[in-house]
Amino acid sequence: MKHIYFAILAFPFFFNTLIFAQNEEWFVYDTTNSGLRGYYVNCLAIEENGNVWIGNYSKIGHGGFTGGKGLILYDGLNWTVYDTLNSGLPTEDISCITIDNSDTKWIGTYGGGLVKYDDENWIIYDITNSGIPSNNVSSICIDDSGNKWIGTGTGGLYDMGGLYDNGNGLAKFNDTDWIVYNSSNSELPSNNITCIEIDDSGTKYIGTIEGLVEITDGYWEVYTSTSGTSSLPTDVISCMAIDIDRNIWVGTRYWFYENGDEYGKGIVQLIRDTFGWGFVYDEGNSELPNNDIYCIEIDKHGNIWIGTREGLAKFNGDGVSSVEDDLTSTEIIPHSFKLNNNYPNPFNPTTTIGYQLPAVSDVELSIYNLTGQKVATLVSERQNAGYHKVEWDASGFASGLYYYRLEAGEFLDVKKMILLR
Repeated sequence: MKHIYFAILAFPFFFNTLIFAQNEEWFVYDTTNSGLRGYYVNCLAIEENGNVWIGNYSKIGHGGFTGGKGLILYDGLNWTVYDTLNSGLPTEDISCITIDNSDTKWIGTYGGGLVKYDDENWIIYDITNSGIPSNNVSSICIDDSGNKWIGTGTGGLYDMGGLYDNGNGLAKFNDTDWIVYNSSNSELPSNNITCIEIDDSGTKYIGTIEGLVEITDGYWEVYTSTSGTSSLPTDVISCMAIDIDRNIWVGTRYWFYENGDEYGKGIVQLIRDTFGWGFVYDEGNSELPNNDIYCIEIDKHGNIWIGTREGLAKFNGDGVSSVEDDLTSTEIIPHSFKLNNNYPNPFNPTTTIGYQLPAVSDVELSIYNLTGQKVATLVSERQNAGYHKVEWDASGFASGLYYYRLEAGEFLDVKKMILLR
């Protein structure tokens, strides 16, 4: 599967974004400050040249549906809309997008099947001309052999007179033949597939409305919020992305059930080096604009792009370490003091703490245990203005809650972190 990246320096607009992305920052794009045609960002794909492809909606869900807003291309400066009038799209209801090794876009739709776009030609695969099990395509992923893994179902996105498509399972397409997996012939917990990811080892992750499935060498493992094998806040998996460390970022979102609604509960990380589950980010502990997560993409600088019910967010918990050979983080002067959240959190055994100084300051960064005892001093010196970060190795410390305290001049801030072994 091709890795798709985002090149910040390609466009002048993103230079300002770059300045604020040196440490943990969130950037939200909506209809008031961008070319988005609606607040619902349902899917994203990022080309190596930096182009961002976006599936956009105006209003969707149990409260009503006013239709898709087409496919949007953002090149860092301009926003271009593709719809049924100026392209070969069979519908403007875009559900998912991925890009193969030849830069061909594979576009899933609700009701129109699967679309292949090579920047010139539009080819449509639907139930009348292919082996695809449903015209409601919820997710697409491409493995290293070029096989397209296609999930079907609406994921609760449509409200059509109270009728919800439960999906017809998972399809594998090798450009010639189709193989379909469902809850009858496999261990899928649901035929409503919401998202698919494949890591560099070939392991497949399948999100459904009833949990997350991991497929490794033919072995299927199912994670749910009640199984005791994960920290998933809900079983409704909406989207996933894999970062450079092979950690899986899992988004959740709203789903309508006959016995009541289940609402999104943010985004959670599956940490691959420990095979454990990390921190759950939501509206209450981060700057996510909404807990309903519709899509996630990660660019080559580690920025996590998150499409939500109320706009697009961009998050970087570790800072952009290098984007240009002659540009370092200390050459950009922040406007204020700030202590960032450590990353990762929870951690084992190392974590990174970032902070920013608007002026030369006497700095002390210390670690305290739960009883208030200072257990480590990471920084105790006079430092120049700029962006700084330091790693704490807690190999010799017990699991538990710790506090880190930054004092710089008259600035003082304290945050907490969890060492989890």
